[in-house]
Amino acid sequence: MGGGIPDRKDFYQIRRISRKRKFLNLPTCNSLVCALVSPHLDYAKPLYYGLPAHLLDRLQRVQNAAARLVTGANRFASSKALLKSLHWLPVRARNQYKIAVLVYRCINGCAPSYLCELVTRYVPARALCSSHFNDLRVPKIKCNRYGRRSFMSAAPSVWNPLPLSLKVSPNLNTFCTELKTHLFRLYNQRGGRNSTSGCTRFRIKA
Repeated sequence: MGGGIPDRKDFYQIRRISRKRKFLNLPTCNSLVCALVSPHLDYAKPLYYGLPAHLLDRLQRVQNAAARLVTGANRFASSKALLKSLHWLPVRARNQYKIAVLVYRCINGCAPSYLCELVTRYVPARALCSSHFNDLRVPKIKCNRYGRRSFMSAAPSVWNPLPLSLKVSPNLNTFCTELKTHLFRLYNQRGGRNSTSGCTRFRIKA
């Protein structure tokens, strides 16, 4: 699929698995989908941050179809409920997850220098309560359309709202685990139009 937004041809792996679905139990099918489909969703996902909703929805439809394949649900089943049952983060949350992990690595000196240089801790002129929240400085962006999608701008947008207990995690493994739990709860508590809306027209062949 490369770095582009997926279209019908990117359902190829889902169709391949669907032909053998009746011979697979749920854990095995889940493992196949995570190995063959999820990498397509995760490839270069920080670049998808800030994309228009109609483009991200195309990625979400791929994940929704994969969730229906694993669970055996029909096309009218709630995508949000299926993702929740599989403990999968929706596409928007996966993008935020990757950016937050990159920020954590930058802050702790575990990322490449060219990324670390784009992240600056917020240091107030006076001693304020906010200085204890391990926030990042929000840069001034001239080009609102593309500049706010850059890592320099996306990093504080994703990092600053995180709970303090999460920001000060002792190691990367703990941070990743708690971050996924935090985003999972956050996206499942949201009301209204959620990030998993939209019913795919892809039909799985028996």
